Amino acid sequence: AVVFERTLLSTENIFSSQVLNESRIAFSNKSKSDLHIFSEVQQLILKNISDPELSIFQISQSMNMGVKTLQRLLKRFETNFSEMVLSVKIKLALFHLKENKLTMQQISFELGFLSPSSFSRAFKKWTGKAPSQFQQK
Repeated sequence: AVVFERTLLSTENIFSSQVLNESRIAFSNKSKSDLHIFSEVQQLILKNISDPELSIFQISQSMNMGVKTLQRLLKRFETNFSEMVLSVKIKLALFHLKENKLTMQQISFELGFLSPSSFSRAFKKWTGKAPSQFQQK
């Protein structure tokens, strides 16, 4: 049996294709293996998001794939590694800010920032608003 906390059941899946706003990506004409690799890249980014040195080289090695091969695959999905990392960071930041269970310092370190102030500057650049404006009261 799997037991979930009631609040988790109503928590939005921040990594679903609808939430990630990937409507510009035409998944219907992609092979299952391409979709699987794309999904694996997303999961590896999420798993390693706290690493400030996260790179496409690191992810391609984890997947036993060359960097150029991975770049070509991502290009078929009309994206690149940097855009994917940025998308995951933004969605994860918004999720944590709305949940309001972690401090700003914890969120910034989880997202791979070296300080809360660098996270705040990046967040404001991404959204035009300070992180505190997204926190649930």
